[in-house]
Amino acid sequence: MIANLQLDRPYTAADLASMPEDGRKYEVIGGELIVSPSPSERHQRVSIRLAQRIQAHVERADIGVAYVAPFDVLLGEYDIVQPDLLVVLKENASRISDTGLVGPPDLAIEIVSPSSARSDLIRKRATYATCALPEYWIVDPQQETILAQRLVDGRYEPMTTDDGLVHSSRIVGLVIDTREIFSVPEWLASRSDTSQQ
Repeated sequence: MIANLQLDRPYTAADLASMPEDGRKYEVIGGELIVSPSPSERHQRVSIRLAQRIQAHVERADIGVAYVAPFDVLLGEYDIVQPDLLVVLKENASRISDTGLVGPPDLAIEIVSPSSARSDLIRKRATYATCALPEYWIVDPQQETILAQRLVDGRYEPMTTDDGLVHSSRIVGLVIDTREIFSVPEWLASRSDTSQQ
């Protein structure tokens, strides 16, 4: 969803700093303000599971750090995004500031919803490729899929998954079991509202 607020110039990081803390996700892509609603229950559940597993791996291996949205990633003057999850390896620690990350992370993960699918699948993907983000995952909680992609010659190529396992090409040793990420506890599955995104 694009905000109704319009400026006579492209939006910047300074404009983002003035946005309200209202539970929405504010980003700038190509100077355009993009506003997403608060995440759904399913989105939150999937995000937490992924974050727990990824953070545990990078800490145990002592190779980097993971962050969850909201955490600004400044890719350029008119491109400031907030991936749902991201990883920064130790060798890129100098990019981390008190207010976010300057430059691309080593891995960015977007969890799509009906309102964010176009942005995540097209606009962000193109922006991430332009700034040389090495690995980009698109997680679809409704379809229960993780599309893991790596940057090859300026374009994202899907990485194969083996029996529901997603292997990172950038984060050494990181393997995610999609069945664990998308499983729903029986007591929660019985609630009528869990089927709604």
